[in-house]
Amino acid sequence: MKILQINLCRAVGGSSYHHADLALGLSEAGHEVCVIDRLGDFTPQNTSRHVQHVLTRRGAFHIDIWRTLREFKPDIVHAHQSLAARLANRLSNSAPVISTIHGAYKARSYKSSDGIIRVADHQKAAMQNYTGPSVTIWNWLRKSQQEPLSKHDARRVLDIPQNAYIFGFVGRILEAKGIFELIGAFQSIKDTNAKLVIIGDGPDRPRAAEMAKHDPRITFTGFRSDASTLMSAFDCFVMPSHAEAFPLVLIEALNAGCNIIATETLGAKEMLAETSAILLPLKNKESLAKAMVKSMTYCHNEDNRSLLSAFERAGQIDRTIEFYRAIISNDQE
Repeated sequence: MKILQINLCRAVGGSSYHHADLALGLSEAGHEVCVIDRLGDFTPQNTSRHVQHVLTRRGAFHIDIWRTLREFKPDIVHAHQSLAARLANRLSNSAPVISTIHGAYKARSYKSSDGIIRVADHQKAAMQNYTGPSVTIWNWLRKSQQEPLSKHDARRVLDIPQNAYIFGFVGRILEAKGIFELIGAFQSIKDTNAKLVIIGDGPDRPRAAEMAKHDPRITFTGFRSDASTLMSAFDCFVMPSHAEAFPLVLIEALNAGCNIIATETLGAKEMLAETSAILLPLKNKESLAKAMVKSMTYCHNEDNRSLLSAFERAGQIDRTIEFYRAIISNDQE
């Protein structure tokens, strides 16, 4: 198959990592793949002769997609996120369009798609007006992810004490990620052996750093491409987000063997239902603080790694290819 992948997200995140690894997996399976995105560093260019890359920019989306459709002549177009879906549905006259919903379902963007891939079952409830074929395919651990370092080595890389109790956060530093509740909850913990390591960057980092500046126990590392290998430094991973569809970072936390505290977003509830993770109400600093104190007294991650088979890469990519073929077959009838 000739497969065109399109992702026009503005910042590095779960969907950009996902579509890059999917493109690589499709090329490994023998398919010819072209990727259009605006984050060139996060596309598997030069990994396979089967992967082409078109780096686009705002103001050129329409022409770059139109030109690539005409020159590449894909058998199927796979759009990620609402903007890419809306443009692909508008511009692709011959190849069917599949859209992956990485967040909320937006009828205006997705309703014309020939098929839809959900990253979580809970997204189905918002799709009642969509009559085309759809399927849930969970995210997976990326091939490019190296195994986590040992706890000792990860702490050495991050330059944090070996004997401290480490709470960790990985992600974009945004109010919607619950970063201010996290810092506030941590600051209410008076144990001097507790540390908070925040890996990531984002527009709310200056405000978060200002809030944390008088607490030397809090460390900001900035963005790190090796974050998943360093999560083993954490005794407890905390995800206090206000909304998440199916966060890849939770799979990485499971893989690193972390204790997990997460807010009851729809994605976290679906992913962590069979784990020993602590789930909390949204936007509740007091509940978060109590859970963090509780996590320091016992280990609650004993059985979590055994659940990683649900996020196995090869099987999820195979299911994606099967869905492509079904949509192409429907389009030819």
